[in-house]
Formats: sequence, C-alpha cells, structure tokens
Amino acid sequence: MDIISINAPLTSSFLTYGNDLLGLVAKAQASGHEIMIHAPMEPKKANNLAPDTLKTDMNKTQIDDLFVQMLQRFDNVKVNGINNHMGSKFTEDAEKLGYVMNILKQRNMFFLDSKTSASSKGKDLAVKNDIKFVERDVFLDNNNDYDYILKQLQKAEDIAIKKGFAVAICHPKSQTYLALKDWVESLNGKQLKLVHVSEIVQKINDKN
Repeated sequence: MDIISINAPLTSSFLTYGNDLLGLVAKAQASGHEIMIHAPMEPKKANNLAPDTLKTDMNKTQIDDLFVQMLQRFDNVKVNGINNHMGSKFTEDAEKLGYVMNILKQRNMFFLDSKTSASSKGKDLAVKNDIKFVERDVFLDNNNDYDYILKQLQKAEDIAIKKGFAVAICHPKSQTYLALKDWVESLNGKQLKLVHVSEIVQKINDKN
C-alpha cells in the first residue's frame, strides 16, 4: 500500500517526471488529497539529480522555460502550489529562485519552502513580492523507522498547538505509510484538524 491510498485531507506533492504521473495523481485525488508539484532544484551536493532540475547556472530564459514545462505536465490537474525537491543551492540564490517565484505570482500559486537550506531566500522573496508562502516545520522520515516517525508527528502536533498550525513533510517510505496511517486514525480523539496545505497558506497569508 502507499501513502496516496490514505483517505484523508493530506497534500501529495509529485515530482515532475516518472511513469504514470497523472494516474498516480488521480489516485491521490480520489483519496481526498490536494495536489502540489515537487519541483526539482539544484542541491549543494550534485548527486542523483532529476532529469529536469532547475540549476543556478541556467539563465532566466532557461529557468522560465523549464519551470513552465514542469507546470504544463499538470495542465489538467488543479494545482495550487509547489515545493522544492532538494534545492539547497538553488533556493539560496535569490536571483534564480526569483524567476520561479515570479511565475508562481503570475499564476497565483504558492511556494512551500521545504527548507533544505537554512539560508533559503524563499521567505524574503515571498514577502518582498507579495507571493503566498509557507515553510516546512518538520521532516517526518529522515529515518525510515516507525517509532521515529511517530515522534516526529508528535513534534508537529506540539508546534501546531503552539503557533496554530504545522507543516510536516514526508516521503512514500514503507514505515512512513504505516506510521502516518495510524496517526491519522488517532486524530479522532485530539483537538487537531488535518487540512490541505493551501488552507494553511490562505489563512497565514491573509493575516500578513
């Protein structure tokens, strides 16, 4: 089984390449998931790069063209925003990330910063250019271990109680599926509400 089979208001972010992309998207939507684009961006360690990675040595035209191609693969899908896949180098480059953000603004899409770099320019660019934005609070599954993932989910709960929301990112790993499935079922007895990322984005950006 896979995370996209969990029937809950989760947000599934899909890489822009791969087999049966739209088929997987449809399965996620059938489970009540919101769809985002997981846009590959250049990391500091250039290993295992995706075939369509946005890189800092690209000029504006190259970045614009490649990013629009990524978006076009989801033309028939309702997509409200993107987050970065890797990108520790790219998101630190205000000029190059700015080209991506400009396109997001034109399309009224939000940017979820995965925060693969503490020095990401995502928030600065979003505030400066009035772009809808949110940052990741917790990575759930740096370790593919059931108990570790549950502890990270508890950390996300604690953050949500303190500041009103929390954004947690995970991957389609075996133990992540099991832990997330059990955690979702446990929410019935808690004063917490699981929502799509776009709902959080809308509320926090309306305040600013």
